[in-house]
Parts: sequence; structure tokens; C-alpha cells
Amino acid sequence: MTGIRQAQAALESAEKQAREIIAAARIELGREILKARAEEVPQKDIAAELKLTREQVRRITKAAEEAGKSAKT
Repeated sequence: MTGIRQAQAALESAEKQAREIIAAARIELGREILKARAEEVPQKDIAAELKLTREQVRRITKAAEEAGKSAKT
């Protein structure tokens, strides 16, 4: 059973790392979207390029803004 517990712990660790990597990548995407928006690229064009809805784009950018705020405090 020790092998099973070790394998489970390894899986849980990998899942945590994956979530952290995805969160960081999502924030980076949000920052790039914010840069594009600052250059007056329409949100609808960004959404179309990424094959996302405008609401998804809004959520991603909001998360990036919030991450930036929390990093400053």
C-alpha cells in the first residue's frame, strides 16, 4: 500500500503544479490582452482570435488586473 500512497501523493503534487502553471499562464494572457486593449484592439477582435466569448476575455483580463493589484500590496 505504500506504493499506492506515494503514487497518489505524486499525482496530487502534479495536479497542484499544473493548476499553478495554468493560473500563471492565464494571468500572462490577461496581461497581453490588456496591452492589446491599451492599443485600442477591440475586445470582440481579441475574443474572435482566441476563439473565446467576450465574457471569457473580460474574466481573464479582470483576473490579470486583480493579480497585479495583489502583487503591489
